[in-house]
Amino acid sequence: SFRVPGSILQVKSYKIGSGYTNSTAVNISSGNVFIGGGTITPKSASSLILVISNQQLHLDNTGTYGYLRVIRTISGGSDVIVDTPGNATGYQYSGAGMRINYPGCIVDNPNTTNSIQYRHRVDHASGNIDNTWNYSGGVGMTLLEIAQ
Repeated sequence: SFRVPGSILQVKSYKIGSGYTNSTAVNISSGNVFIGGGTITPKSASSLILVISNQQLHLDNTGTYGYLRVIRTISGGSDVIVDTPGNATGYQYSGAGMRINYPGCIVDNPNTTNSIQYRHRVDHASGNIDNTWNYSGGVGMTLLEIAQ
C-alpha cells in the first residue's frame, strides 16, 4: 500500500517511572543495567523510528558515574547503542538527593519489520554507582514509526 513519506504510521508510548516506589535502583561497580523502555514492530523496513525519551536520575552518591544509553535490540539480534543522552551521569553534580533529567531524541533507521525493543541502559564508567533511576512520573519513552 502507498504511504506518504513523513507520515506517522504508529505510535507506542511507555511510562517507565511513576515516583519513588516504582523507581529502579542501580548498584553496580562494573557492567550495565537495563532500566526500562518499549517495543515497536515496524510496518515497513524502510520506515524510520523516532525515539523520544526522558529519564530522571536521583543522585544517591557523588563522584561515581556512568552513561545513560538508548539501546536497540531487533528480535533475535544483539544490543546496539543508538544514543547516549547521559554522558558521565551525575559526575558534575555535588550533593546526594539531586534529581537530574536526561531527555533524548533520536531518529533510527533499523531496516526491519521484526519486533524492535528500545531500552534505557546505564553503563558503568567509574567507581561504585549507587543511584536511583525512573524517579518521576515524567519518565518514559515514545516510539513513532515514520514512513519513507
